[in-house]
Amino acid sequence: MPKFSIIIPVCDNYSYTLACINSIKEQGGDYEIIVVDNGSKLPYVGFEKIIRNEKNKGFPKAINQGIKIATGEIIVLLNNDTIVSPNWLENLESHLQNYDLVGPCSDNIGGVQCVQVGDIVDNFEFYNKAIKLNGENKGKSLPYDRLVFFCVAIKREVINKIGFLDEDFTPGNYEDNDYCLRAIQAGFRCGIALDVLIHHARSITHKSLNIDYLNLLKTNDAKFQKKWGRTRPIVLADLNVRNCQPIDNQNMPTLALVMIVKNEEKGLANAILSARGIADYVCVSVDDSSTDNTLEVAKLWADEVKTHKWADDFAGARNEAHKGITQDYIMFLDGHEYIKNGRKIKEHLKTGGDGFLCSVEMENELVFRNPRIYKNGIQFEGRVHEMQANMKPKRAFDVIIKHDRINGQDKKSAELRDLQREHQIVEIMGGQLKKDPKNAHAAFHLALHYQTQMQWKKTIKMQNHFLKISKINCERWYVYFNMAFCYMALGKNLRAWIAAGCAERETPMRWETAKLRGLILYNIKKYKGAAEYFVDSLASNDFDEAYKPWGREIFSTWNLIGECLFNECMYWQAGEAFRKAGENSKDPEFNLLMKRRYDLMFEIAKSGKNNA
Repeated sequence: MPKFSIIIPVCDNYSYTLACINSIKEQGGDYEIIVVDNGSKLPYVGFEKIIRNEKNKGFPKAINQGIKIATGEIIVLLNNDTIVSPNWLENLESHLQNYDLVGPCSDNIGGVQCVQVGDIVDNFEFYNKAIKLNGENKGKSLPYDRLVFFCVAIKREVINKIGFLDEDFTPGNYEDNDYCLRAIQAGFRCGIALDVLIHHARSITHKSLNIDYLNLLKTNDAKFQKKWGRTRPIVLADLNVRNCQPIDNQNMPTLALVMIVKNEEKGLANAILSARGIADYVCVSVDDSSTDNTLEVAKLWADEVKTHKWADDFAGARNEAHKGITQDYIMFLDGHEYIKNGRKIKEHLKTGGDGFLCSVEMENELVFRNPRIYKNGIQFEGRVHEMQANMKPKRAFDVIIKHDRINGQDKKSAELRDLQREHQIVEIMGGQLKKDPKNAHAAFHLALHYQTQMQWKKTIKMQNHFLKISKINCERWYVYFNMAFCYMALGKNLRAWIAAGCAERETPMRWETAKLRGLILYNIKKYKGAAEYFVDSLASNDFDEAYKPWGREIFSTWNLIGECLFNECMYWQAGEAFRKAGENSKDPEFNLLMKRRYDLMFEIAKSGKNNA
């Protein structure tokens, strides 16, 4: 039985296939070669194992045919338009000590696996460059979740557990992305061997068959998105990195993920998977009035599943879910959230303490701090917007929780949750504030609720109530910041300006306040002053913020500066601002728009109309 089974799908292009196989034979090793002739006009003839298809069945089908007759311990998938390098099999195998699927680098491939080695004239020059790369990067690797299957080595146990390539992606593209995610989800590790170089001509078969490559990418991308969604690949990419890191759990505090959920079928698996390798135990308590498959999903992914009857009390539900948990610390997520960055959670736990303030990123880019990790035994208080009682949390701002209702909860469930929130916040927190007018927590959340409902006057009234009773600077800054927007919505720009000034006094020198002031001045066509504030807002805050209402979006700020300078007839300067806006954006359409604006500004300026 050979150690390696090398599967090579071919369709015509005999010279490439021959060069590929000759390069394999030159390097030697314990292997078998399986050629899957995928509808060549002239059937492939050789001494290798050969499977003949009369018609081209596509890459995934051909690979699966090869796997079914392969006898090696390690399955190597290899395109026929490649040239392998000295000791390639041994080098790939050495990385399988740390990974379960490993791909090499190439001089002609898209993405992270591409390395620049200059022009390659012949095999001799390629071998020299491959040997040099191997020497420079000996033993180096990189965890990566999207290996390109132009060449990949896969342990037999991976195939035994997750099966074959998904033939729904026929004739090819995205079947490799899909397979890597399936492997990671099953607990396997994917990585790139940075010391192995394989020459790749790239897409020779597609070109010879006149396949519309761009249309194929679009079609299979749609299939991939339908199968995996937008969130699961992000979660699994992070999980892959964590799985590839050495774990030292000796004397490490233990952590349980405890969740209470209702109608979270869509996002629940993502939440649990994001905690794999971080949480030692997962307990999910499902509301017994759920109408979707939340309970079934929980049973599939969690260590323990409970059910509860909803009593309009979040604190009560969380405290009940805690019962029986034996781990040292508890973490909670909503069913439509996931851990975006949790690689240092265990390090934080080692420092001890009551709990830890984590960063929570909302869909609108708002970031706030919330004690999502707390010592087992601490209880919650509050029927809605519940908080842990008598806790002094430490900072763990590098732990990031992503709130993802858009991709993590279906529309119907989200609408039902909005109705529930409307009742709970207005009725319950309104009742709390009526009972205790100095309840700043209730006033704060009522103001935020009214603002999301665009009830501007109610919002401002509640904001003023909060400001009379709260002394916490970071929350006061955030309320004044939001108050300015409410006044702008009511067309009261002077009051908005005053609110922004109050925000500045609460927490000076925040770039968000400078940008807010710029927006107010822009709104009343004071473009010169607006531009000055927008420029000030390009600076960074040099302290940790409890609330971050905006993402940085440097490109949008430069665009606003350009708009201001244009309105001041400063066309040269406006053009430069639009150019910088394009430089700071990753959106091709926006970049094209900025390029057009840049060109237009200089055309106007050259005509002699510039004011500066």
